[in-house]
Amino acid sequence: MHFSDLKIKWKIILAACLFIPISIGLVIYSFNQIYALETRTALNGLMNFTDAKQQGVIRFIGANEKLARQLALLVNQASAEVTGNYFAEIVATDTFRLEDHPFRKEIEAGQRHIPTWQVYHAIDYVDNGAIVISSDPSRVGHRMDRVPDLRHGYSDVYMEGDVPVLTFGAPSGHGMVYIHADARMLTIIVNGEIGNLEGDMGTFYLAGVGKTFDYYLVNKDNLLITESRVFPDALLKRRGSEFPWKATQHDPSLGIVCNARGVYTTNAGSVTGCHEAMGFYQGASGKLMLGASMPFYDSGWTLVVEQEADELLMPFNLLRNSMFWFVVAAGLSSFLVFITIVNRYISNPLRRLMSSISTVEQTGDLSHQVNISGDDEVGQTAQAFNAMVSTLHAEKERQRELNKELKESHDQLMQSEKMASIGQLAAGVAHEINNPIGFVYSNLGSLEKYVQDVFSMIDSYEQAEGAITDDAVRARLKAAREKLDIAFLKEDLSALMSESKDGITRVKNIVQNLKDFSHVDTTDEWHFADLRKGLDSTLNIVNNEIKYKAEVVREYGDIPDVECLPSQLNQVFMNLLVNAAHAIEERGTITIRTGQQGDEVWVEVADTGKGIAPENLKRIFDPFFTTKPVGKGTGLGLSLSFGIMRKHNGRIEVQSEVGKGTTFRVWLPIAQPHDE
Repeated sequence: MHFSDLKIKWKIILAACLFIPISIGLVIYSFNQIYALETRTALNGLMNFTDAKQQGVIRFIGANEKLARQLALLVNQASAEVTGNYFAEIVATDTFRLEDHPFRKEIEAGQRHIPTWQVYHAIDYVDNGAIVISSDPSRVGHRMDRVPDLRHGYSDVYMEGDVPVLTFGAPSGHGMVYIHADARMLTIIVNGEIGNLEGDMGTFYLAGVGKTFDYYLVNKDNLLITESRVFPDALLKRRGSEFPWKATQHDPSLGIVCNARGVYTTNAGSVTGCHEAMGFYQGASGKLMLGASMPFYDSGWTLVVEQEADELLMPFNLLRNSMFWFVVAAGLSSFLVFITIVNRYISNPLRRLMSSISTVEQTGDLSHQVNISGDDEVGQTAQAFNAMVSTLHAEKERQRELNKELKESHDQLMQSEKMASIGQLAAGVAHEINNPIGFVYSNLGSLEKYVQDVFSMIDSYEQAEGAITDDAVRARLKAAREKLDIAFLKEDLSALMSESKDGITRVKNIVQNLKDFSHVDTTDEWHFADLRKGLDSTLNIVNNEIKYKAEVVREYGDIPDVECLPSQLNQVFMNLLVNAAHAIEERGTITIRTGQQGDEVWVEVADTGKGIAPENLKRIFDPFFTTKPVGKGTGLGLSLSFGIMRKHNGRIEVQSEVGKGTTFRVWLPIAQPHDE
């Protein structure tokens, strides 16, 4: 048995059986899309957090690099005593106080940890490897055990005794000024505590984040140079997650494929820079992490903000599972209700309908009526059966009307094809004329230069004529110059060359206008175009039709480019302009205006002609309707224009007064609506 042989009831039930799992699948797919969107939203939040913290670190580093240069200048200009006192004052005053902290009670109760209360460990001036001036007098005279690498303007984090140090430096005289900042300041900046330490300038509190939410800085060797929120005592002792660190180093083993814009799509569907992480990866603890990172390109440091994916996305997983079982239960319940409705309102009425139709077929009694109440599809089918015979005549009349409309559409199509052929012919002629015109224009330029060269040589001969001592020769030269009238030739040749170039230029402009009107250099595809250029090229094409009848006034307003088929709109403009010229009996004015209103632009063609009678206004867009004498018009111009405007989702408005003139206004959307 085939599906087509089944009763309608069972077809509907089987279709419903297929619809339910499809619906469940669509719900699951939709939730997965939401899940992916939420994942990317979470990553965007992590990346914003990362970016803000990176900016803080950059500002801290930049400020200390400038401070080092300023102190180097001080060493050159002040005494050692003044310099040392100033160094000491900076170290002593650039500190934070417990009493200024907004969460002082939490710190005193041991619930909140502040890595350091002091910005600087020491400031030294070193000459020949020995400390000459220092913020700490006990350091003076000692040699530096370690010379920091300052190729990037700042060192990597290292330990000086039990204090992690980040050193900045600047040359001064024969030595160097070194600022040894307490590297734990990086932790304070990254964890946001810096806002709290500055007193009432601002407060920062991480509320509602998970236990595995972490943020830290690693150096080029992936060693933590800040404290970790999750792992205590990790500074310079623990390594960070490998993926963000390798992304900063642009490690080819990650398989990151960058596009031309320097970005790539991560495994979470986010788009980020090729030296950044923004997705799922394995953390240092071995757990799957969801995180983001930002690189420090000069030093190879990496700022990482991450959280275990299971913890961050657990609410979404629970919601997805709950929605799945809810949809299954709701689907089964709906299926049972659906079967009941099908039996009562579809299967039983259909059986009665089939019985009545069989009675009509067997008896041939057309007076027998199908008796089914209701206005649903089954009831409407019964009503349609009863009205079938009377409908046949109406359908025949409708067929005759359709044939008439088909003929009109065919004639319009033939006219459109004719205009397209004329456009192609004009484009071909313009192309063929363009090449020889180019040769002539180029040769005229060369000829003009050669004539100037010849006249220049003649001028040189005239200047040298005085040096000729032979009177006979001089007499022959004078006679020849007077016979040829060299002065007249100079003046007339210059005018002839100018007039010739002007004529060739006018021919080139005509050719270009033909090309612009037919759009020979563009494909017949939708693109944005300047309507004013189309109007100008069309005016040039129909100039011979207009110039003896009317003065053209251009009142162009500022309008944006419009998405359109320019060659078709040029056809509309041509029809309106030619009609305007034909409407003027002797001499008048054609005014062309453009403007914008909201997301539409309009083009207006107004004439001072004889106008259109009110009884004809409603028919001017009908095919073959024309008020022109026989042989002067086909009656298809405005009909084709109306069709073109409808194709462009635009409209044509007309206002006319007999004896005063007619105004056509064309409205077009700036951008065409596109199906999403």
